[in-house]
Amino acid sequence: MEYVFGDKLVEFTDEVVEKLNSYRQVKKGQHEAGGILLGRIYDDRITIQQITTPGPGDKSGRYFFERNVKRAQWFVDLAWRSSNGEVIYLGEWHTHPEPVPKPSSVDRKLITNMLRDSKMSINFLFLVIIGTEEKYVAVQFAGNDTSLIKLDQRN
Repeated sequence: MEYVFGDKLVEFTDEVVEKLNSYRQVKKGQHEAGGILLGRIYDDRITIQQITTPGPGDKSGRYFFERNVKRAQWFVDLAWRSSNGEVIYLGEWHTHPEPVPKPSSVDRKLITNMLRDSKMSINFLFLVIIGTEEKYVAVQFAGNDTSLIKLDQRN
């Protein structure tokens, strides 16, 4: 799975794509799932190579997912330390129980707040929403409080 991001490609490893797809809300009453995106930035591409999955302390329902912030930070710190600072936090993912997912106002606010409160060296974050049939992949830049930019999938 690859998306165009300016002069770079955003690529998701096969393992990540399989995990994301496994959480699609295809069963009646199935709760939303979510986590964080972790990966590396290269000159010509950004690779999403790890995600966290729902775990202890997360809260969810049919139409919401709240991740455990402390647990997520633990994963970010572990990935960063074990990769000598190369694997970093790149954004958020979650599911929606709709065929063609669209970000809600809560989704937009989450990314805006993450960018505002971040002490990262990058000025953008990705948002991935897994629908029952399609995926929504977008980026938001720091200082741009309302605009998620949907990325085009590379054929």
